[in-house]
Amino acid sequence: MKKITILLFALVFGVKGFSQSKSTPIINLTSNMTAQFTLNNSTSKVTLVLTGPSDRWFALGLGVESGFSMSAGDVLVYSTSLTDRNYVGFSAPATDASQDWTTVSNNVVSGVRTLTLERALINADTNDFQLPYASTNSINVAWARSGSASTSLANHGGTNRGFATGSFTTLGKEDFSLNATSIFPNPSSGEFS
Repeated sequence: MKKITILLFALVFGVKGFSQSKSTPIINLTSNMTAQFTLNNSTSKVTLVLTGPSDRWFALGLGVESGFSMSAGDVLVYSTSLTDRNYVGFSAPATDASQDWTTVSNNVVSGVRTLTLERALINADTNDFQLPYASTNSINVAWARSGSASTSLANHGGTNRGFATGSFTTLGKEDFSLNATSIFPNPSSGEFS
């Protein structure tokens, strides 16, 4: 009886502990480049899993519109390490004074680099694309990568860039209610339903 009661309480409190989050599917950008965003309402953080080629620089612009012409916007660039930058025109994106993304992991397997990155959904950096949980239902991204093996940030070439949109789907529930649940008989002589 005690084991069943403990198990029941563990299930109730375990289910109650699920946080609400929403995620995009994996957004295929090009060969060896993908992005997936997860917004977590409980931690107020966004997690980005970004893949790209391990032998060259690659970049991901956040919240930009198609045909944005690199005039303004938030961009992450990986060359030999990750930098938080912003578009300033057709030159190399300027490095933000505030580096808001944290690299959780950086792994290379079979020529593909997988970065797991995290930052706050909303911050004070005016160069960062803000991701308020309640109103963020999709995200536009632009990507670019070097046309050849090189970690020196330079022109990507005409075909080594693109644009995509990812829509968020809710993954969890904020609250699980047990109001409709009953256990009987109560009190029990050892067996209950």
